[in-house]
Amino acid sequence: MPIYDYIYGTVDESSDELHERSLREKEEMVDVVHLTHLTTLQSMYHSRIGLSSLASKPYKHQWYLWIFWPFTHALVQLVWHIRTTFTVERSKLEKLRTETWMMPRYSFQGDELNGCGMLYVKRNPKLKGRIVDGTSLAVAVVLNSIPKGTQSVLLLVENVSKMALSLCLALCQIDIEVRNDFESLSFENEFVWRVAGIVHALEQWNKNECGETVSNVETTWGAALRLGFLPYDGFL
Repeated sequence: MPIYDYIYGTVDESSDELHERSLREKEEMVDVVHLTHLTTLQSMYHSRIGLSSLASKPYKHQWYLWIFWPFTHALVQLVWHIRTTFTVERSKLEKLRTETWMMPRYSFQGDELNGCGMLYVKRNPKLKGRIVDGTSLAVAVVLNSIPKGTQSVLLLVENVSKMALSLCLALCQIDIEVRNDFESLSFENEFVWRVAGIVHALEQWNKNECGETVSNVETTWGAALRLGFLPYDGFL
């Protein structure tokens, strides 16, 4: 509600009419859905529905958030009883309509999209959409960020995952040794996952990238660059 416009008398007279008309219009089909979920107990405050000052920056533990521990604990209990996703962001890229949906689950609570999405595909054989976990683009970003001439890297991962295994395989294929006493690589890839879904939709690729399936890394990287998605300095 534009409360200050009402206070100072600057409200556009057509605002209410426009709002009512938009409610009556037929909801348009969404082309790309970025599915996200909470991770740590503090992650809610870093989300778009949390604190904007934290959501605008990469995730980092903030000691002062422990002050909100009673509220955080209550939030965990509330999240456990919510059974549906909710929209936290809507955007439009040319004719492509995208939304970000949040699953009301923390990482330690588990969710249906396990098995890197394959379980969901098996449970929904008539699924018309495509599930893209973004592994190929994430691997491509890392590979193309390694300085030329590098012969060995240290891969920092918390758990053995599809992303980690795919990256190790890709590094070995270009004769780069993966070890633990040389150059370090750490990677924040939430935004890459989102871009991967957009690239998949714009290219109209009619296949899933989930489970054990990984799309061609070079093809995905080339498509992303052609569509204007460029990595920036300091991404890794």
